[in-house]
Amino acid sequence: MNSKQLNCIVINPFAGNGRGKKLAGRLKKHPDFKGLEIHSPVNLVEAAAIYNELNRKDVHLMLAGGDGTFNSVVNLVEPPYNFKISFIPSGSGNDLARYFKLGSNAKTELKKAMLRGTESKMDVWDTTISFADGTIEKRKFINTLGVGFDAYVGTLKEKKKFLTGIAVYVVSLFQALFSYDSVTYKIQIDGDLKYSSEAMFITTGNGMYSGGGFKLTPNAVVDDGLLEMCIVDTMSLPKIFVNLPKAITGSHVRINETTLFNTNSYTMLLDKPAYIHLDGETYSKKATSVRVELSPHKLGIST
Repeated sequence: MNSKQLNCIVINPFAGNGRGKKLAGRLKKHPDFKGLEIHSPVNLVEAAAIYNELNRKDVHLMLAGGDGTFNSVVNLVEPPYNFKISFIPSGSGNDLARYFKLGSNAKTELKKAMLRGTESKMDVWDTTISFADGTIEKRKFINTLGVGFDAYVGTLKEKKKFLTGIAVYVVSLFQALFSYDSVTYKIQIDGDLKYSSEAMFITTGNGMYSGGGFKLTPNAVVDDGLLEMCIVDTMSLPKIFVNLPKAITGSHVRINETTLFNTNSYTMLLDKPAYIHLDGETYSKKATSVRVELSPHKLGIST
């Protein structure tokens, strides 16, 4: 570990339905973390100020939270990203942490992170989303973007504050199965129409996992400059129940209803407005189109 490196941890106190807040309290009392700079911002304005203040080359920024917390750093910081990042899983889904094979014990992962000295670069993806209400938003993601069923599951999940972990995903998933709308889409690559049909969902993967452990884009790599796209066609409810477990292991890629391909940019047009998520962060409004392309700015990851 670089002796001149400043180790800081930013904890989302709301992650994992309060799991982050408990972690902050324990770290402040733990002798192994004496002297560690600890921040627990209570809103996005405070988080943005902390992130940007720490955006220096001598900073090792450890983020404790879930996928939404990890997503916040690329959206709240003015690039380039100068600090080095370590992910400390403390959320509900922890899909990005799963990609990096991190354990579930936050304190153990924090100790490991403080000893790491090497760095790799992770792709960041720029999106432009047009919504049904006429608004347009520019956002970034680092793990997955989803349109359709998986985004609808995420929208339902946000309403279930009494559940945590995989349970909230399972309950929301089964609720969604009986009420979701299919997605009618067109995907353009380099200006040419490449795919057009009706789908249950479309997942864009920089990482492998989405939705709390579903291996929807099993061949995705976070630093190769490419996204893996997974389109799953609309299926009958009995067929969904048969094939749903396959999505946990990634074997859903072998069913006829699944299409996989790689790209470094695309435009998706939606005939009907649909739910969308970026790294599990959902919107209450529906999207009508989304443009995705590789950001020129990489995120340094401690490895």
